[in-house]
Parts: sequence; structure tokens; C-alpha cells
Amino acid sequence: MTVAECVASWLDPWPWLWPEIPRRVSLQSKRLACVYLVLMVAMLAYVVADFITTEAWHAKLTIDRGAVTVWREAPSPLPTDVGAHCTTPEAYDIVFSGGWIYRPRSCRMLTGPSAFRKTGNWLFFPTYLEETYSWSHACSELDRQNCLNMSKLEGMSEHVQLTWEPVHDNLCKCNMKDSYFSQNPQEEILVIIHEYAMPQVSLYVPFFGLPDWGSVLTVLLQPDGSRCEVRGKSQFTAEEAASGIGASVRDWMRCAGSDLDQDPMTFARHESSNLAKHLRTMGFSLHFTLDYRSAGAHHEDYPGVVCYITASIYAQWNSNVEVQSTLPEGSQSLAEHQLYMYGVTPSFGFKGEFRYLSHSPIMTWIIQAAVLFALPATVMRYIVEFAIGPPSTIYRRETCRPFDIYDHLRKTQARMLISHSCYHSMAKDGPMSMDSLYGYLEELYARQIKAGTVQADELNLLWRATLTGFDADESGKVSLQEFVQAASLIDDLHIEDIVHFVDKDRNIGMVEKLLDSTRHQLLKKKSVIQPMKSVEVLGGDDQTPASPSPEPPQPATEPPNTVTDRRSSSPRDLD
Repeated sequence: MTVAECVASWLDPWPWLWPEIPRRVSLQSKRLACVYLVLMVAMLAYVVADFITTEAWHAKLTIDRGAVTVWREAPSPLPTDVGAHCTTPEAYDIVFSGGWIYRPRSCRMLTGPSAFRKTGNWLFFPTYLEETYSWSHACSELDRQNCLNMSKLEGMSEHVQLTWEPVHDNLCKCNMKDSYFSQNPQEEILVIIHEYAMPQVSLYVPFFGLPDWGSVLTVLLQPDGSRCEVRGKSQFTAEEAASGIGASVRDWMRCAGSDLDQDPMTFARHESSNLAKHLRTMGFSLHFTLDYRSAGAHHEDYPGVVCYITASIYAQWNSNVEVQSTLPEGSQSLAEHQLYMYGVTPSFGFKGEFRYLSHSPIMTWIIQAAVLFALPATVMRYIVEFAIGPPSTIYRRETCRPFDIYDHLRKTQARMLISHSCYHSMAKDGPMSMDSLYGYLEELYARQIKAGTVQADELNLLWRATLTGFDADESGKVSLQEFVQAASLIDDLHIEDIVHFVDKDRNIGMVEKLLDSTRHQLLKKKSVIQPMKSVEVLGGDDQTPASPSPEPPQPATEPPNTVTDRRSSSPRDLD
């Protein structure tokens, strides 16, 4: 037994392992073929474009976390220039509501700890400050007059505001308020150190592992994507960035396309009436977006990771409040000191994409492409079956054939009767011999034999295949049952299947009784059609049933010439 025969015999008990190929109908219409061609070409173009634009050969990791360390460094040398906010501070006045009135009247040079606030990685540069000292008194006229005539404290401007405020019952407050700008907050140095966090990789891990991503090159960008220089540089190596990338608030804001005197409405996402006239007055968030890209995902001439840092302005009221009890210089009583500050707070966001070669996304793309390539055929099916009028009815009848076991039973028996008649025409002297069958086969391929397409050994192969199908019991002859069975192999119903529906002794399952109506249809027709008379059936495999015709067929006077002339080349003789 050959290897192929061994495998075939091993697969016999498991027919579910056999591959199944659906039957198709080829519609011979040039116009439909043109439409189908256009759809296939369009789908091919889309699939190719999708493969290229999405770089389907790359797996992708999304970066959404990282760490940033920020701190402030003092400007050197200390700036002494004075801007418009110091020369004409009244131009920055704004009345937001009855309780919120902003009227800066002076500037102060803030140095050291007063120039910034820091807690952990939170950093704040004040630009506009409202400093208030409050004393509690009894609500007497004398205390009120003393409050309103109080001299300003040391360090406060001549534009201080004195107010008397009842609190409750017999308790009132005397307030001394001074509103002023920080003179040069834009010169404060903001220093950044950054790093990314690699996400856990659970899918699309290549066989050879993840690549070495390499060191990080930092590139500074403006919101429009162009380079931005600070201190004469727009990119920093990993060694340079390790000690911090420092620049003044002025330079960072220039990279964001703004300055402290910019109108906040420039950066507002929608019209709003609750914004100040200048960023300097209300404060804002200086946002840095850190976009990490691996080699293949960035366009720099650099083999490692590139971090693009883009600065932008988020226009929002940004404040910080400090309250403490203190004894002001020149005062004899304890006061509550409140410092309400508006200013700049740096914030950070992380994103990025790392790409690497992997087999998994390629397989995913192939599966998606296979699904997409089936789409034109689906579209054509609905066009053919429903959209072109009467031809659709014909096409639908061909592509979707109704199947009923009872109706199919009649068609199958009709073809069996045709095979029965053919058998009696071919085998007039009883069961068909192998010589006769070989002669008919040789006549069937006479044209190919004459043309030299089929040789003698090739005809023998066809003979063996035919013999396997016709002589099932290996008796050396082809009986009527064997011939009809071989001729009906293309039918969905076989003789055994037909017998099952009329066998009264067969045990019928409950599901078959409920869902199959074939037996009911047979019983229904039985009450209408008069049964036939019994027909005598001869026994033996080589015997044929009695013919219903009144006269049996006459035997041939002499066998065909083809049989006697071809016996020398019969496979039995060759073997």
C-alpha cells in the first residue's frame, strides 16, 4: 500500500477533515464582467493603499505615560528692563464681577523664593499678585476711622486700598490691599528633564524579540510643526538633555507663539466672556506635549528614539493662594496675610508610537484583505439577483435552486430510469462484461486517441478508474444496480436514501419526525394514487428485474466489432 493510500484510509473515519469547496456559477455576461472588474480593481487599489499608508508590516506600541522633572533657575544677569505693564498698569484693569475687580497699579521685582512656588513637580511663576493684610476689630466708629487712616506698610505701594468690612455681629475687618505685577516673570528659567515609560507588550511580539530602541534625541517644535530654538538650539542629544533643557519663560512662550501680553481669546476654543484682556493678568497653563517616536515612526536622520516637544497655551484662570498669620513690620497687632497670585504653570502630556517588524500584524492585514476582496463578489451577487430586472429572475433561479426532498426524489428516480434504459441498450445479453465496457470507453475517447492526446497506458488508467466505480463487487461484470448507482453519483439522493423514506421498519428519530415532512408527503400521495400490482424481482446480483415492457429485448445477432478487435488490449490481458 502506498503512502497516499495509507493516508486516505486513515482519513476515512473522519470526513469532517475533508476540505469543502463551495459550488459557483459563472455568469457569461461581458457587461457584468466589466462591473465586477471595476469593483475588483477599486478594491485592489484600496487594499494596496491601506497596506502602504498604515505600514501593515509594523506592529505599534502606544506611549501614553512618562515622567518629567522640572525646576526653576534664577535668571542671570538679573533683568532690569521695564515693560508696559509697569509703566501703564491701569491699561490692564478688568472688572470681572462685583466681587472680582483687577486693578494693578505697580510692579515689583520678585527674586528668590518670591519669584516662584514649587511643590514636588508642580511649579508656579506668579505674574499678577493681590496682597492683602487683614486685622480683626470691634465694629466701632473709632476703629473704622483708625483703619481708613492707617499708613501703608513698608514694602507696599502708594496705591494701597483700605477697606472696612463687617464680618458678623460685633466683628469687623480692616483690609489693606495692594495689587501689582511681577516685573520680569518672563525671564525666569524653566528647566525640564523627561523620560518615557514603555508599556507592557502582550500582543504582536516578534519571534526575535523587541528591538533596541536606542537613545533619545529631543527636538523642540512650534505648534505648526516647525523647529523652535531656545538658547540657539532646537535639538538636544541624550547627554545634553540628561542635565536638563532650560530656557526662559519668554522663550518657551515664543515656541508656543505667544507672550504675556497676548489676548487670551487667541487661544480660546470658543467665544468666552470670562477671560481677561491679557494672559499676564489671569495666568495660564504652559502645556508641553512630549511625542516619542521610534525609528521608522519619525523622519529625523537619527537611528534611535526622537522626542518632539511642542509648547502650547491653555487660556484659563490659573491662581494660587497663600494665607498665614503674621505681625507686619510697623504694626502692633497680629494680621492675616493673604497673597492671591495669578501666573504660569507648566503642564505635560505624553503620547507616541514605537514601531517594529512583526509577523502578527501582517497576518491580521492578510485576513482583513481577504474579507475585503470578498466584498465585490457580494455586491455583484445582489446586483445580479435583484437589480437588473427580468434577467435577475433567471440568474436568481440558477444561483438559488429550491430543494425539496420529495420533489427531488421524483427527479432522481427519473434519472435512474433513464440509466436503466441505457443499461439495457448497452447490455442486451445480460450483465455487461468488462470487454464491452472497455470497448465503450475506447469509443468515448476515440477522438483523443486518434489525435495522440490519450496513449494506451493513459487509457488503461482511465479504465482502472472506471472499473473501480462500476464493478463494486469485483465480479468481473457490471450489474444493473452497479450501473445505476454509478450513474446517480451526481444526485443528492441515492437509492439507499429513497428506501429510508418508505421503510416502515426503520426507527425514526424525534427531530426527524418534527422537522422533516417527506414521509408525510409520501403518505399523503398514497391516499390519492392507486398502488401498482406487484412485480416479480429476480434474485442474484447478476440478474436484472423483469422488464415492464410486454416483450423482452431481443439479443444482438452478433457482438460489436469493437469488443473482439480490442480484447488484445484489455487491461485483464495486460495484467
